[in-house]
Amino acid sequence: MPYQMNMEIREALDCLSDGHALWSAETAEAVCNAVGVPWDKRLAKKMHSRRGSNPKFNIYMDEEGSMAVDCSRLRYYVMGKLGVSSDRNFYGRGTQARHDAQWIALALEVEHGKDVGDYV
Repeated sequence: MPYQMNMEIREALDCLSDGHALWSAETAEAVCNAVGVPWDKRLAKKMHSRRGSNPKFNIYMDEEGSMAVDCSRLRYYVMGKLGVSSDRNFYGRGTQARHDAQWIALALEVEHGKDVGDYV
C-alpha cells in the first residue's frame, strides 16, 4: 500500500511493525521523515518480484525492477538512528517487527517528545 510523503507517525509505526513487506524508496523515505531520522538513499536496492507472487508481500514492480527497501532493514536502520535496541528476540519476523515498533514508539514518545497516541 503506497503512503503519502507527508506520513504521520502512526502510519510510520505501522510500516515499521510489518515484518514481511518491501517498501518503495519513497515510502521508506516518508517513514524516516515521520519519525525524524535522516533518509539514507543507500537503504534502497533494485529488487525484482516473481510473476504470481503474493502482492501483499511485494511492491508493484515493472520488468526491470524497482528501488525498494526491505522492511527489516528499514526498521533496524531507524532503531540505530534513534539509539533503540530490542530487549527480546523472536523467531517470527512479524512478531519481532511489532515488538520493535513498540520500542521505537516508546523512544519517540519518551525521549523525543512525539505523540504516538496509543501505540505504546
